[in-house]
Amino acid sequence: MRRIVSTLLFGLTLSIWHIPHSTSADEIVFLCLLRADAVGGESAICTVNPNGGEPRILTKKPKGAFKKWPTLSPDRTKIFFVTHGENNLYLMDADGGNVTLLKEDYRGERPAWSPDGKQIAYGGTGPWIAIFDVHTLKEKLMFVPVDQAYDIAWSPDGRQLAFVNWNRDQQTGRDIYAINVDGTDLQQLTDHPGHDRWPAWAPNGRQIAFYSTRNENSSGISLIDIEGNNLRELTDGGEIYPSWSPDGKQMAFWVWDGNAHKAHIGVMDAGGHHLKLIAEGRYPSWQSTFPRLAVHPIDRLTLTWGQIKSGNGFK
Repeated sequence: MRRIVSTLLFGLTLSIWHIPHSTSADEIVFLCLLRADAVGGESAICTVNPNGGEPRILTKKPKGAFKKWPTLSPDRTKIFFVTHGENNLYLMDADGGNVTLLKEDYRGERPAWSPDGKQIAYGGTGPWIAIFDVHTLKEKLMFVPVDQAYDIAWSPDGRQLAFVNWNRDQQTGRDIYAINVDGTDLQQLTDHPGHDRWPAWAPNGRQIAFYSTRNENSSGISLIDIEGNNLRELTDGGEIYPSWSPDGKQMAFWVWDGNAHKAHIGVMDAGGHHLKLIAEGRYPSWQSTFPRLAVHPIDRLTLTWGQIKSGNGFK
């Protein structure tokens, strides 16, 4: 009995030791503009507390490049981003260190991490979704029977991809679709003359938030069930690019201030209330698609206990 308990405690300690760590579990990663010019200017990857405060610059590398889509890995230890103009995909540590080039001549739209942090999916180059392995740097294409798939979002369980179909005729709007990662079971979730973009899967896996222009007089963030039901309009002030908080209780977004000619990062609750602006910037990334891995060692403890009981030991 003592041996079992000792092994169990060792397994728990080992599990806690391997829990991913990051600079802060609460910070929102985003693009902050350092200098504006006719071709975009220069930007940095920054973080800010969801309650506001002074943003913190993580990196300006590569120097002089305008960056897009900075996105936290599911365990919040890595960030990828794309540079505008040179069109390269980069990876760096969550504290801004070790900036490395992943892919040259990146031609896709907004990419998305897989829940296990091993792959990046992107579209925007035709009727397919590319799956890029961050370790082997190899890529495979999955055909999707639409005009053009882009704005990819990976489901928390890793089984589905949400995306936007960019219709060639541009007469029927842009709608949200979902498909299994093996290319089966294509589903159209929205259907209206306006444009839907930037789907963001809720951490509970049951809802998708997205930007929509379905209201003729306004645009903002809407929410829909993954079956395509229970559509709700959350905001109507031009808010775009939703990103869920790890606990699913809030969302970050960015919105353009036409009077000041500036973009701002904002935060609101999941029902679309209590909106507040917290920093100047674009492309917020807050969500962790499997937050339990970083905060619940009991999940690993259950696995370890099952291995001990079966007599299989550790693998």
